[in-house]
Amino acid sequence: MEKTLDLRIKLFGAFRKYHTGSLSLSVTDGASITQVKDQIGQTLRELVPGFRDDELIEKSALATNRRVLTNSDCVNESMDLAILPPVCGG
Repeated sequence: MEKTLDLRIKLFGAFRKYHTGSLSLSVTDGASITQVKDQIGQTLRELVPGFRDDELIEKSALATNRRVLTNSDCVNESMDLAILPPVCGG
């Protein structure tokens, strides 16, 4: 039986126009950050029927309270993460 992990994803910036606060997800132990992003998209489509901004998720970074994660990093414990949309400015 596969072990599942509970993640809480804090939403910032452009994500707040779709949903405020955070998302709760369950993922398989060892899921890559790419898989977590896919799950975020699926969850947002369920919560917000008009959500189609997959590019926003793809270009965003996931981070712990200590570092930004790469798409090949894996999740091996239940944790809180933040999804950080790209920003521009001068």
